[in-house]
Amino acid sequence: MVERLQTRFTNGVNLVHAIAGRVRLRITDSNLRSSLKVREQQLQQQEGISEVRSNEKTGSLLIVFESNKMSQVQLCDSLERCGISEISGFSSDATTTFSRSQASSQACKRLKAFIPPIIGLLTVRVLRMHSWGAIATYLIITKIARLSIR
Repeated sequence: MVERLQTRFTNGVNLVHAIAGRVRLRITDSNLRSSLKVREQQLQQQEGISEVRSNEKTGSLLIVFESNKMSQVQLCDSLERCGISEISGFSSDATTTFSRSQASSQACKRLKAFIPPIIGLLTVRVLRMHSWGAIATYLIITKIARLSIR
């Protein structure tokens, strides 16, 4: 399961995730959700923001910005100018640190999930097994590899 940063803005906006150059918000306030396309257009006009995508059904707002031109603090200021204000828990240092640790944690989880099938395939290949015996061997080896990784 993927971990998510869930920071609640005081005006009905959840920070789903934030990485360098990309932020996803979930709008829970019905008033803000109904004007999501307007907010999207306002944000696209801001300097340093390269792409904004919104989905009114889900209340999702994806903001891609140029991290070399705009910091997350400046992005917060842009969000406040567009009516998404009172942002708490969204400091650039904390979010960047969390994003890096979250990214390395996700990479480690994916790698751990990727290793057992490879070990199973290599074992079956080295033993030159075919047919049902190969399937049973593959399943047993991947199970053992998963247990040993834990």
